[in-house]
Formats: sequence, C-alpha cells, structure tokens
Amino acid sequence: MTLAAKAEARIALEWRKLIERAALVRGRVEAMPEAHMEGPMRTAENRIALRQMDKAIEALDRVDDGLEDHRRAKAERESREAAAEQDAGLAAKGVDTLRTATGVGKRHGMLWLIDKKRLTGHRKRAAEAWSADYTLVRTYSLRSCLNDNTPHGAANDDLDTTTAKKAADARNRQANARAHIVSATGSARLADLIDAVCGRGEYVRALAGNDQTRALAMEAELGVALDLAAVGYDILRPAA
Repeated sequence: MTLAAKAEARIALEWRKLIERAALVRGRVEAMPEAHMEGPMRTAENRIALRQMDKAIEALDRVDDGLEDHRRAKAERESREAAAEQDAGLAAKGVDTLRTATGVGKRHGMLWLIDKKRLTGHRKRAAEAWSADYTLVRTYSLRSCLNDNTPHGAANDDLDTTTAKKAADARNRQANARAHIVSATGSARLADLIDAVCGRGEYVRALAGNDQTRALAMEAELGVALDLAAVGYDILRPAA
C-alpha cells in the first residue's frame, strides 16, 4: 500500500470514528431535551456534512460539555431536593435534622458511614481529609463575605492572613485530589459524589432516591472515588 493510500485509509477511519461519536452524542441530546443542545448538535452535524473535521470535533466537544454541565446541575438539584425531603420526614418524627452549610452537623452522611464501619482505612482518612478541606474553604469564604462588618486591627489582620493561608492550602489539596479523580475517570462525577457525602453531608440513600439497590451501587462508587482521592491526597501511593 502506498503512503497516499495509507493516509487516505487513516483519514477514512477518523471520519468513521467521528460519525460514530456524533451518533452517540445525538442520542444523549435527544434523551436530554431539557438541556437545549439541539442547536449546537445540528451545528456539529453540519460541520461533519461539510467534511470540516476540526470544526466538527470542536462542535461535538461543546455539545458534550453542555450535556455534562446540565447533568451535574440536575444531579446537584436532585441531591438537594432528596436531602430536604429526608430532613422534612425526620423532622416530622421529632428527629434533630440540623445541617450546617459549611461542614459536619449533627447529621452527616460521611459520619454515618464511618460509624457503621462502611468506611475504613485509607477510605476513611481520605473522606475525613476531604470533609475538613471542604469545610475550611467554605467557612473562610463565608467569613470573607462578612469581613466588612468586622473591626480591623493588627491582631485581626494577622489572624485573617493565617486563616486565608490555611484555606488556600485546603483549596489546593482538594483541587489536586479532584484533578486526580477527573484524570483517572474522565469525569468529575465521582468527585461530585464525595462533595455531596463528605462535604455537604448528604446520605447515600437520599442521593439514590431511597432506592436500596441504587444506594448500594452508589456506595460502591463512593468507595472507588475515595480510593482515587486517597491517591490524590498522598494517603496512598499509586501502583508503579
């Protein structure tokens, strides 16, 4: 086979892969009409029809990003709604349902898992590290918003600088752990799951819509997520 023929065959293969990818993305667009990605999808398909490969890839990437943003927003909304419903049910039974905005409250999904011995070893350490950093970053962010109402002085300024440094370190640690999860899985979904359970304190069962089978599967996913987080936090060393 000549070089020209090989090049032509390689290009044909790339086009076939692109067309197959477009078909998959089209299916996701049609399955999520509420994401309003029909227009961008048509643009991508037009680029393919015009044999504009680079522009077609860029257009498909934009559609993929839009669908992922919509999925994440929907998951977060459903998580909040499930938690609110669970809180309301427990409150009606006289159970304390205090949930703080910045970390661990009297009810916390991560603490429940630890108490039930469902998070042990490096997974427990990774969960606690994530929870501590999540809390520190958000506590400092809230405090910063209120700084204008706080008297300034040398002591206060020194304290604020120290807290800011700790918050920045926490933000960097968590960003590194999140980046490792995204790099390993190609998605932020598992990092979002740790945020929900170890950060906001949601219960896995609530996130699963009180479906036991789905909850068990989600708990298994959380375990994988914490394995990856443990590597990101240098609690575990990656396999050589």
